[in-house]
Amino acid sequence: MTINIIWAFFAVIAIGIAYWLRSRPLVKNKQWRDFTAFSLFMLFAAALSVALIMEASLPNPADLLFRLSGFYIRWLLTGIPGE
Repeated sequence: MTINIIWAFFAVIAIGIAYWLRSRPLVKNKQWRDFTAFSLFMLFAAALSVALIMEASLPNPADLLFRLSGFYIRWLLTGIPGE
């Protein structure tokens, strides 16, 4: 557990350095939309990286896709109700 916390700390530091290096030109050129999108993606990446390092159980996104695609395929095969 202690080793994971150390690795998570290093991951946050590395992501922070990358964020600082890549966001400076966006702020300098006043590209606020790009800066906002970049910040949100980096925040999501940092949270996901720390969760994976800390071995948190994350839901599998493929399960939702299989459920949705299964519903869609059944709908295609059976047709539209009421026809």
